[in-house]
Amino acid sequence: MPRITKKSTQAKRMLERERLEENILEAAVSVFRKNGFPNSTVDEIASAAGVAVGTIYNIFENKDFLYVKVAEKTAELLIWETEKALQSGEDPESVLKGLIASRIENYETHRLFFVLFSCEKRTGSYPDPAKISPKTAQLYYSYLDICGKIFEAGINKGLFRPGNPLYGALTLEGSIDYRLNHL
Repeated sequence: MPRITKKSTQAKRMLERERLEENILEAAVSVFRKNGFPNSTVDEIASAAGVAVGTIYNIFENKDFLYVKVAEKTAELLIWETEKALQSGEDPESVLKGLIASRIENYETHRLFFVLFSCEKRTGSYPDPAKISPKTAQLYYSYLDICGKIFEAGINKGLFRPGNPLYGALTLEGSIDYRLNHL
């Protein structure tokens, strides 16, 4: 006879799993920031999270999948912060300055997401592009779209020169990446 579990027990287990997943993701962010993707191991992440290696594999399948989940979580927070700033009513120039300051201040964490869309991923040191989910790619495009809206608002108010807002967003990201990696 199949075992029947109470809904309250199922809800409790689901909440515990979510907490465990969040704990592992936080540990993974820390380890990936410290060592980079290629030099990080699931053993180190498990140790930092205080869980068994098997627990990580039960939840995340492999290191690539875990990294992509970290990147998605990072992107979701960045998008939320950028949307919030855009909707704050501040002028586009101030919003852009705030975004640049945030990107510089949080570069090591944000880099976990942006490296997936940079030339650096071609080294083979990061997850295979085939393992990047459509959701991850969509988060990148959403971020660029929000940045483009900042540029568009600045153009419409006469604060920025006319041009393609997407090019502004791409130039911004390229400039931040270049500045923090090469100067």
